[in-house]
Parts: sequence; structure tokens; C-alpha cells
Amino acid sequence: MRNRNQVVIPLDLGIRIDEKDPVRKLIEICDELDYTDLYAAYLRHWRKIDPRTMFELLVFAYMNGIYSSREIDSACRYDIRFMWILQNEPVPDHSTIARFQNERLTDVMEDLFYQLTEKLYEMGELSYRNMFVDGTKIEANANRYTFVWAKAVAKQFEKLEVRIAKEVPEVALRYDLFVDTSLEDCLSHLMKLANLVNLTFVSGKGKHKTQLQRDLELLTSFYERKEGYKEHQSTLGKRKSYSKTDHDATFMRLKEDHMQNGQLKPAYNVQISV
Repeated sequence: MRNRNQVVIPLDLGIRIDEKDPVRKLIEICDELDYTDLYAAYLRHWRKIDPRTMFELLVFAYMNGIYSSREIDSACRYDIRFMWILQNEPVPDHSTIARFQNERLTDVMEDLFYQLTEKLYEMGELSYRNMFVDGTKIEANANRYTFVWAKAVAKQFEKLEVRIAKEVPEVALRYDLFVDTSLEDCLSHLMKLANLVNLTFVSGKGKHKTQLQRDLELLTSFYERKEGYKEHQSTLGKRKSYSKTDHDATFMRLKEDHMQNGQLKPAYNVQISV
């Protein structure tokens, strides 16, 4: 029976790591990075592990598809490559790793990874010739029934323009204006006229509206609707829809469909290119 409790003198872990293992190239590159901003963001004098080492651990973990802080913690204890990166420094627990990547690294991450990418380019490992694009849909915290559809807006706007072209000239002629007077100019003229004659606006059952009040209300309605459609189109841009309660959200089909009816939901289509 083998004696598994035999005491063994620890040797340099690097001896057991293949010379072509990616971890060696990673450390070679990381040794040339500028960590000034990282150390400035991690000023605690009682820290147990070097922030630079923490960064190297995270990068190597990401290279191997390890993203969970608990899994990185485990790798530091049982994977000799992670042990080699630590170089006898204490193993960081999962909460320390989580705080580092979610708090300390946030403001300096872009600069460090930019430096890393530049080093890879200088070494001929990157060519900058290919770009990889990927995306995902994230459901928005918006009401599912606040949609604005581009086709509906365009259709209603077209109908409104037809009514304006037909009815505004009739109103203009009633007040001795040119037949080609624009909606805005005609409305402005009627508002000035209403002020001039001290027009009293009435409403409700049994109240008789003057012709001027009816014309003013009609043109005001046209103007407000026209501006509303313009605002919708401006918010839509090239999109086919958006949510009234979250203008950044677009209605689209998602993988999760609890009603099983293909209902479109407000969501964000987040994309990244590398």
C-alpha cells in the first residue's frame, strides 16, 4: 500500500510546467506592463497579496474559461500553474477575488488590457486583421405594452399630412390668408387674432364654440400630433420600435417566452467587437 502521507521537500513548481505552456508567455508579457494606476487603486498597506499577482491570476483564469471567483480560488489551491503565478504568496479567497475584479480593477481594467493587447501585437501574436462580433439580448425593465412601432407612426403621419394638406388651405382662406400658408403660420395668425378679439374659449354641453375657436383647436391638434410623430421618428432612428417608458429598449423576440406565443418584449441588443 502506498504511503500518501510521506513528507516531500517542495521544489520549484516551474520545473513541472511545460516550457510551451501559455502561462509562461503570459507572465513574460505581464512583467512589462505598467501597474502604476492599479497600485494607486489598491493602497491598503495590509493587503496580503500583490495586486499585480491578482491581475495575472485573473487574466490566466479568463484565458482558461474560468470566471467564477470560487473556481479561481479552487484553481489557486490545486492547479500548479496558478500556484506558480502566486510564487508562495497566500492564496486569495473567493471574496477577495470578487472584490478585486468588481471594485479595484474596474477603473484600470481598460488600460491594463490595452497594454496587454499592444504587447501581443508587438510580439506578432495579433494581426489586427480580424474582428469578432457577438451580442446578446437582455430584457428591459419596461412595460410590455408601451410599444411605439415605426410602421404605425409612418402610416399615421402620412394620414395626418393628407388631412393638413386638405383642411389648412380651407382655414387659411377663411381668414384671408394665402392658400399655401403653412400650418405653423396659419396657427400663429389665428392665435394673434384670438388675442386681438379677446376670444373666450368655451367647452362643455350647451356651449357654442365660435368658428375661430374651432379652427384654432383643429390646427392646434394638427400641430401637436405632427410634432409628436416627429419626436417618435427621432427616438426610433433606424429601429422598428421602442418603449415609451424606456426609449433605449426595442421590442424583439427573446429565448425566454413564458406565454409561448412569440410575444415581442422590450429588450436591449448588446453587442461587442473584439
